[in-house]
Amino acid sequence: MEEKTDEQCIEDLMAALSMAEEPGDTIEIQPEDDNGRKYHVDKTLLRTASPQFADALTKALQEPSNRILLFPGTKMVVIEYFFHWLHHGKLPYSHDEEKKLSSTKSFGNHQRTAVSLWLFADAYRMPKLQNLAIRYYDWASNYAPPPLDVVEEAFEIGDAKCQIRDIIIRDVQNTFDHLSDRTRTPWKRFPESPDVTVYSTSTDWEISLLMKRLITEHDSKPFRPEDLCVDKYLVKEEAASEKQIRHLTFKSDCPPQ
Repeated sequence: MEEKTDEQCIEDLMAALSMAEEPGDTIEIQPEDDNGRKYHVDKTLLRTASPQFADALTKALQEPSNRILLFPGTKMVVIEYFFHWLHHGKLPYSHDEEKKLSSTKSFGNHQRTAVSLWLFADAYRMPKLQNLAIRYYDWASNYAPPPLDVVEEAFEIGDAKCQIRDIIIRDVQNTFDHLSDRTRTPWKRFPESPDVTVYSTSTDWEISLLMKRLITEHDSKPFRPEDLCVDKYLVKEEAASEKQIRHLTFKSDCPPQ
């Protein structure tokens, strides 16, 4: 029997969650960009995933009409990866070499998803998911430098102690260090990936400006070989974040009067 791809596993899971009849201890989750589809997710899984979910579900669901949980501004792919992690304890990407080449998702898109997933997990206090997202990003960055929009997103993150920003900055520095002084051609390890040559479309001036912003705005230190170790960018899973967290958003499933 042929093994299912990561994309097929996601499709099967989402279909099962959307078609499931509502048992007693589930809550409906309705993503913003999925045409109104709702997914039934076990409350116990949510409570286990984050103390924030546990507290919010206990308080909000005292109101019988609060039966639909929303995640405003969250991309559908992040919701899919979040559901997959809840049910399987891992993310739906493969370390298999053959699947890396045959995946319909470019490495740049993997990096984009990893960054969005890390920020989502950070906002809702899920350090285990944050660390999986960091490892996911690190896996993709082994085969392609970060796309410019991912780098720009790193600049927009306000928290000075943000691990996902630090690892993106690491990769920009590492990529820049491998640029040829004569041709300014990016270092390539995996030319089969469509995103490997992302910097080829940028002028020397754009790359220099990017690096200038990196150094001046973030007081960045020179790249060191030990910075390649992904463990340096993991968060402590046993400690809850002390910073401002995002509140859960519920809506009523009762029709308006």
